[in-house]
Amino acid sequence: MRSRGGVLAAASGVVLILAGVAGCTDPPASRSTTLPSATERSKVSQFALSNKEALDAAVVAFERYVELANQIGAAGGAEPERLYEALTPELAEESIANFQRMQRDGLRLEGSSTVRGVRLVQQNADLVQVYACLQAGSTRLIDRTGADVTTADRQIETPLVVNLQPGDSGTLLISQSEQWPWPDNDIC
Repeated sequence: MRSRGGVLAAASGVVLILAGVAGCTDPPASRSTTLPSATERSKVSQFALSNKEALDAAVVAFERYVELANQIGAAGGAEPERLYEALTPELAEESIANFQRMQRDGLRLEGSSTVRGVRLVQQNADLVQVYACLQAGSTRLIDRTGADVTTADRQIETPLVVNLQPGDSGTLLISQSEQWPWPDNDIC
């Protein structure tokens, strides 16, 4: 049975639930993940984003998560608490445990993954769901001796279904991610 977090990446043979990695750049200034606050939502009868706004917010939120996971993985799992910025508390705790295991085992990631092909599935006041492709082709798992311990049979591209929900600060947080279950897909 898959955990609630699903599989976001087998970046290098170690399955890191929501511990995939991506580029370390700031999100484009034209996009914002900030959503109306709970107070603002309660003032209107229906909280709604356009499909474009929902997709843009989801892309920025997912890229932010991947950026954080990339930094934490490169640091050998150090300071995983930063994931609370991008994940719901339950999912953050699960991912933090994986990074702590990585740190304990003396592993670190080299390289970075990317996110591409993000498509909106559905959105409402409580959920934005997207399909996305996580590409981990340039990542390698390195042990404490400096040896590359990346497994040869890892997935280079992982198609995902990602759920995001508004957090207390009004930004989208990843609440669930699962590998797309059908092998014939055009996500990646």
